[in-house]
Amino acid sequence: PNLDLSRRIKTFAGLRPETPDGDFVLGPTVVRGFYQAAGMRSPGLTAAPSIAAWLTSKIALHFGLSKRSDFVANREGISRTSELTDDASDTLIAADPSYGRVVCYCNQVTEGEIVEAIRRGARSLDAVKFRTRAGFGRCQGGSCTAKILQLLARELQTPRENIPLGEPESWVVSGEVRQ
Repeated sequence: PNLDLSRRIKTFAGLRPETPDGDFVLGPTVVRGFYQAAGMRSPGLTAAPSIAAWLTSKIALHFGLSKRSDFVANREGISRTSELTDDASDTLIAADPSYGRVVCYCNQVTEGEIVEAIRRGARSLDAVKFRTRAGFGRCQGGSCTAKILQLLARELQTPRENIPLGEPESWVVSGEVRQ
């Protein structure tokens, strides 16, 4: 009865299955080309980077893949204004005022950060989300999705109807409700 439900935006339910012996289940399955990482409880988070490296090497070997020669593993990230000192933030905003306009209030992501992500190759709503954290906050994009779509449309010079959620043709909007 004392739980403050006004702070709840979304609820999630899930299941964390565990093997009888408590060990991880990793590797290929009976389905050709399908690999799994299952049965993980508490140490799964700690082990995740090593498991990811191991699984990607197995999958690459299975499919005959090799590392791209032009792949950049650690490129410089998006300028996150919320992580800057006040002086650095003021300097950035003076150079480009769009870094002073907050689009995602939950994660304090600015227009400048979103535009930077788009200019670096983000072509979908999810691509912007994963590069900037915009839409991953308390409201789950309820407050910023429309503005992000508007910025994508402006920067890519295409109608909002052409902006996918993630994969091509996974449209977020299909047209105007009112003209």
